[in-house]
Amino acid sequence: GAVAGVASNAVTTLTGGIGDMVSQAAEASDAMQKFDSTMEFAGFGKDSINSAKEAVKKYADDTVYDLNTVANTTAQLAANGVKDYTGLTEAAGNLNAVAGGNADTFGSVAMVLTQTAGA
Repeated sequence: GAVAGVASNAVTTLTGGIGDMVSQAAEASDAMQKFDSTMEFAGFGKDSINSAKEAVKKYADDTVYDLNTVANTTAQLAANGVKDYTGLTEAAGNLNAVAGGNADTFGSVAMVLTQTAGA
């Protein structure tokens, strides 16, 4: 009765958590594949891509911002010829945080930033 119910809830919680982790891993992998593709298309070599990739992962890990937004923003800026594309992404994220923004507002800031760079 009660023990089986507790065990069932524990298994459901555990499998749900594992499912979330698998989903996050798939999203991270997809984000980095898109990052690689955009950077390669823009003419960046493996060394530049790998260096930027490490910076992107670290910044996403160190902040509340999701890897997909950080990677996409950085790659779009790079593809549009912005020189310090990783630095600009981080500066925008830091400014967003100082202004009281969160992950959602950073998404908006990132969109404006990439649209402005592409104009």
